Amino acid sequence: MTAPLKPAGRSLAEFQPLKPAEQKLLDACRQGEFANISDKRPEAVNDDNVVRAAFLRFLALGGDEQAPVHELGVQLLGAWIEGKLEMEAARVHSGLAIVDCHFDITPVFYDAKIAGTLNLSGCQVPGLAGEKLACEGSLLLRQGLTATVAPDIQGAGNWYLCEKLPEEYSGFSPLAYSLDVILPLVDLQQETSWAPLITTPKAAWYQELFSIFDWKHFTRLLLWFEILFGWLSSLLLVAVVSGLTKRREE
Repeated sequence: MTAPLKPAGRSLAEFQPLKPAEQKLLDACRQGEFANISDKRPEAVNDDNVVRAAFLRFLALGGDEQAPVHELGVQLLGAWIEGKLEMEAARVHSGLAIVDCHFDITPVFYDAKIAGTLNLSGCQVPGLAGEKLACEGSLLLRQGLTATVAPDIQGAGNWYLCEKLPEEYSGFSPLAYSLDVILPLVDLQQETSWAPLITTPKAAWYQELFSIFDWKHFTRLLLWFEILFGWLSSLLLVAVVSGLTKRREE
């Protein structure tokens, strides 16, 4: 019986013969372990540290019958990622840890959904393309991660950014984000750089109120309250200052 056709890049046979680092990664994925290619981020590509981006994508999407991936997902350390990691609209059913690796092309995570944590800590990347990226776990971009282009990323979980990122990045802060929302005349570059992924509002306002026990809807109501409170407080402050000024003039 002929085996059913699979989409391109979804069969182990397409990547044979594997490179040494790819074989090590495949073995680690079976065992649920980190594939330690090098103890530090590579500065140059060689035969022993290169992993093709397409092969990495194949494993991130779950591999196949000949390449099973453990529930802990893909865990890679110290590799040179060759080619574009194309994860647009991908659905990754586990975590994805690519640590201290070098990307020679900007990885793409447009509209990707990561069931676990996406960890790119310590990586060298030309940029990050991640509009509407959603992580049910956390998004880790720290420990010296460097990039030349600022990312446009949204996350459903927690964001952790390294303080060593270039100035065009914004280090997400819940307190700074709330202040940015509450203070309409102050721009802390939080509201423009980060946004929680929230489901579409209900058709009627009262339906929205009854959805407060859903954390995503509760977050929207909290944002609305902070925005309204910020504008009312600002107007009140202007009225108070104007009144004091008028009294002094009299």
